[in-house]
Amino acid sequence: MTAQKVINIMYILILLFGLKQMYNVYKVKRNIGTVIKRFEQRKRILMMIASYAIVVLGLIYLYQQKTVFPLIYVLLGVIFIYLTFEKIAFTEKGIYFNGFLAKYEDIKQWKYSKDNKFLELTMKNSNATNKIIPINPKDASEMQLIIKRNKKKQ
Repeated sequence: MTAQKVINIMYILILLFGLKQMYNVYKVKRNIGTVIKRFEQRKRILMMIASYAIVVLGLIYLYQQKTVFPLIYVLLGVIFIYLTFEKIAFTEKGIYFNGFLAKYEDIKQWKYSKDNKFLELTMKNSNATNKIIPINPKDASEMQLIIKRNKKKQ
């Protein structure tokens, strides 16, 4: 098996993961309830550069090879670009981020990283016991108020 075939198989597996993630986004977004407030997630420069590079690489390969396989690169890059720019939503049910809804009653503890760049959620009865959400430090205090207000309702 050539190195190119191994790389292509890896990209197919990553694409399958990305498609699963997009399905989770679609499925969860239908049931998040009324949105209280949306926040921009903190820009992850490396993720943005890598996503755009995958799209450009796919377009270059598409032009050079004239095959269908480079479309996988383009699609994968578009999925990652979407996930990079998707907003964090605080809803009446919980906190939504990239296909995951952390319900307020399932949040055992929340805290911010030392530099306020991440909201760290510790979940009660869940397979994913910890969720780390990249946030803008300027939004931390407003997020704190929304979480406290909605946790009291539970």
